[in-house]
Amino acid sequence: MIHEGATLNYAIVCGSVLLSMALFGNQALQASMIESLRLRWLGSASRTARYPSSKNYSFGGFRVLLESDGLFAVFKPAGIRTEELVARLSQALLSEGYPRDITVSSRLDVETSGVLPLAFGPESSAFGRWLTVQFAARQVAKEYICLCAGPILGPKGTQGEIDNPLQVLKTGGAGTSMLKAVWSSSGKAARTQYEVLAVFQQPSPALVNEGDAIMMLLVRPLTGRTHQIRSHLAGIGRPIVGDGDYGGLQAPWCRRVLLHCWRLSLMDLNGRRFQPEAPFPTDLLETLQYLGDDPIAGSCDEAEEGASGPDIRGKAAGSSH
Repeated sequence: MIHEGATLNYAIVCGSVLLSMALFGNQALQASMIESLRLRWLGSASRTARYPSSKNYSFGGFRVLLESDGLFAVFKPAGIRTEELVARLSQALLSEGYPRDITVSSRLDVETSGVLPLAFGPESSAFGRWLTVQFAARQVAKEYICLCAGPILGPKGTQGEIDNPLQVLKTGGAGTSMLKAVWSSSGKAARTQYEVLAVFQQPSPALVNEGDAIMMLLVRPLTGRTHQIRSHLAGIGRPIVGDGDYGGLQAPWCRRVLLHCWRLSLMDLNGRRFQPEAPFPTDLLETLQYLGDDPIAGSCDEAEEGASGPDIRGKAAGSSH
């Protein structure tokens, strides 16, 4: 039996047990237990307002994409660490008289932009546990947009899956160490699905090998390994543009790893679908325009408050070459 007062993070332990149920084919039991946990935590959740309640606002210098009963999602810009962003939000809450506790159950790499889901309250709170257990049990659907370069995977609509296990290694010396995910038969299971949204002609001057192309992909990581998308795409010879650590194309029109978390889907504590979307940031819009694509409406840097995210599939339909 798992006791809520245990030293280990109770929600992570519960999530691991729930994941094992699904892996062994007990989806019905898993669903029943998830619902039981939701109702238990819903009954203990604080009803006190702990945060600004207006919709479509900026807080702590970051745009809030969506909020719902203890959960909220912000737009994480490229170039900032997740931990730094959360610290700034916590300080903003404190300065306005709210409890500063925020639970973060997943992280985006420094150069990755997009949706970052958070919960108001500490990890031991009902909202914190509900967010954490969904990530640990792989109940969160994640969709990313990226640009990669290499042999053409196929025309728009081509789908595929990469399922090579990944092992995370620490490279470099003292003060310069970094993590890198490598393909390894002794690594942890990892699955990544992808769909080709667009294939672009080579920019001039050509920076890709003859016969290669730059592609925009919709990517769905079904597991949550460190650098999973970056390593998986590099492993099939299509590294993300700008990702020098994994052999990605370096170009003057690309200032970072072009990976963007576009949409997440999970449940709030009341059982409602919580599905925040993050519009394309300006640098990605400018890159698409340089490659010959028309700008997508809804830049997160310039969009009006409340603007919705770009229609990825609708956009891709008109951008293949």
